[in-house]
Amino acid sequence: MANITTAEKDKLFTRTRHMLGAPIRGVELEDSMLETFLEVSIEDYSSYVNNWLIEQQWDSLVGLDGAVADLSFALTTRSLDFVRSFTFAYSKQQGLGTNGPWELKKDFVTLTAGTQVYTIPKDREVNEVLWLTPPFIDRGLVDPFSRANWSAEQFGWSYIGRSAEYVQPVFNILLSAQDRALKNRIRRSEMTFRITGGPNGTKLLYLYPVPGRRFQPGGQIGSAGGAINTAVNGTKIWYWYYDANVTNVGACKDENKDIIRLPSDVDIDDLSWSELNKPAQTWVRRYLLALSKQTLGKVRGKFSGALGVADAEVIMDYADMLSEGIEEQSNLIEELRERLEKLEYVSLLERKATEAESLNKVMSFIPLPIMAI
Repeated sequence: MANITTAEKDKLFTRTRHMLGAPIRGVELEDSMLETFLEVSIEDYSSYVNNWLIEQQWDSLVGLDGAVADLSFALTTRSLDFVRSFTFAYSKQQGLGTNGPWELKKDFVTLTAGTQVYTIPKDREVNEVLWLTPPFIDRGLVDPFSRANWSAEQFGWSYIGRSAEYVQPVFNILLSAQDRALKNRIRRSEMTFRITGGPNGTKLLYLYPVPGRRFQPGGQIGSAGGAINTAVNGTKIWYWYYDANVTNVGACKDENKDIIRLPSDVDIDDLSWSELNKPAQTWVRRYLLALSKQTLGKVRGKFSGALGVADAEVIMDYADMLSEGIEEQSNLIEELRERLEKLEYVSLLERKATEAESLNKVMSFIPLPIMAI
């Protein structure tokens, strides 16, 4: 039930029947039907309110883990909390956040110059394709640790005979690596991939463009024509995966929904009657009445038309009751939507801006105080 006491439920149902005309008019609704309408009313209210909440907090929810603790944090905090997302992802990679028997494992494929397709063993559900090793810091235009390039002799100073880069701060090397990475992105092609099914349950990892071709990661810039450069040989591409076969891959995906991708992924429980404040309970009570009118109209519509009564003719008013209930339900939904729109952050900021503008206007008409010397 909707977590409501018997006394509150009886009082609510009595009010509903009285507003429908009881006891002077007969109300063809059982308590079990009213209990169902009450549950539906609370569920509809929860749905509208929670959808509004998800919309307002979507920037904090999208890409977040679906755990209850993270959801509670995201729904009450207005921030793009990438730090918590990173810690969750890291904990799963280290085996601290496994769900059931599903342990996130890591493996790699070794690149060969001129080879585009690589085989991933069977019974592996790939979670993410990761980085390329070795990094580009030692494969850029200039090697920072090579004495043949950045040497002490070139700049006229040295440190016990070592290359000049060794006596520079680490931050200088970091800047050089960032600069080199940007050059790689401009003058070389970014590597992309796709995964397809292979024979005997394996998977095929396609790399684009073909590793080792001109302007490819790991190769030397400026290779002549489309010649293959063997410098890419031995480079590894890592990937995370779960051990899952055709019989349990469905369970693996269901139990490892790492991030929220759609608003429907946000798991929010329905509210209960005791959790509603007085305005919300009033809305639910009016919604319950609207549903009761609709159902009462449908019940009476079963016997629509003129009824033969001794010395009289009686016509059931099912159509009026049905249309009235539908109209009231629509008005309540619109009323709730308008109320929630007034609580949006944009509306609140606009209201505050109007208040500040009005205050400045009023203050401009106040005369300055006369100074007594």
